[in-house]
Amino acid sequence: MKIKVEDDRKMDWKILGDKQKILNFNTQRASLDFAGREWIAWFTPDIPFQDGPYKFHGLPGLIVKIEDATKSHAYELIGIINLPNEYSYPERYQNVKEREFTLMEFKKYYLQGRSDPGAGERQLYMEGKIPDQRDSSGNFRTGAEIVREVEQLAKERIKKTII
Repeated sequence: MKIKVEDDRKMDWKILGDKQKILNFNTQRASLDFAGREWIAWFTPDIPFQDGPYKFHGLPGLIVKIEDATKSHAYELIGIINLPNEYSYPERYQNVKEREFTLMEFKKYYLQGRSDPGAGERQLYMEGKIPDQRDSSGNFRTGAEIVREVEQLAKERIKKTII
């Protein structure tokens, strides 16, 4: 499944006076408190797109560099090229249905997945879509065993993940 999350959080930028040259662009500094982090961005009014990497947008020019105060998250433009008019960005999952969420709906969906990571596999098993089978070593496993293994692996992965 492809997931699209509509994130309408406001970005309250503070444009600062500092200036710097980045990739031959004249840039200006701006700061933002967003998603629990303090961000410092450098934007260029020479490219009048109010856009940038990830979710960042809303400055009077393209964001060419942005990082959080701890420098654990950073994005930096490395170049700009012109693509031919007929270029289309490759779609990895063209035939996969996209599901749209608001940010609050996604948080609920995400937390449900963390609390019961085997729900989807159990549903597939109950629908008969996970049959008994042999693994790559020739060992016989029931569909129920496969579901339990997938669920256990998911729980272990979740334990290692900090939210």
